[in-house]
Amino acid sequence: MKSQDLARLLRSRWLIIGVTIVVTSAVVVATTLLTTPLYQASTRLFVSTPIGGSASTVEGTLLTQNRSLSYAKLITGESLAQRTVDKLHLDLSADAIRQKVRASASLDTVLIDVSVLDPSPTQARDIANALSDEFVVMVRELETPADGARPNARVTVQQYASLPTSPVIPRTTRSIVFGIALGLLLGIGLAVLRDRLGATVKTRQLRRSSG
Repeated sequence: MKSQDLARLLRSRWLIIGVTIVVTSAVVVATTLLTTPLYQASTRLFVSTPIGGSASTVEGTLLTQNRSLSYAKLITGESLAQRTVDKLHLDLSADAIRQKVRASASLDTVLIDVSVLDPSPTQARDIANALSDEFVVMVRELETPADGARPNARVTVQQYASLPTSPVIPRTTRSIVFGIALGLLLGIGLAVLRDRLGATVKTRQLRRSSG
């Protein structure tokens, strides 16, 4: 569609477009207001391996990075979730905790970012911190040899979670912008459809009158 045609369509079908924008935006805003607010609390873990010597520095770094990726999966596992439930005496199942937790580690870092979503900002913070502390203990247990020698890897909490002050879900401003944009697209689509249907009806009427 050319810009001139679009401008003509906007002028002739402005009511359809306007009503569609208002209705769509209202639906999106209503849905947003009905969404339960969720708060996010985040911690950061640091993974290290006790491999010494300059010749083994690269090897140790790669080993640590690979461990970080495996650890990220363990963080969202049922075992750690249950330990967190027991530590905080939560009236929640381990599976419910797992649904709240996200962990990520990229290939080029030895850091693991852990985030927890919860309707309560206090509980989000407490779960994130307790889960991180329990994971430090879990790694020590898993990486310590049977003879009690030095652990093969070590995890420390590099940053504890603070109390979140505002929810991350829903994002009201983004939802309103999305609603307006969606309404505009739908409105233009309806206007184009109405315009073409009108042209089709006129063509048929002209054919009948000429026949």
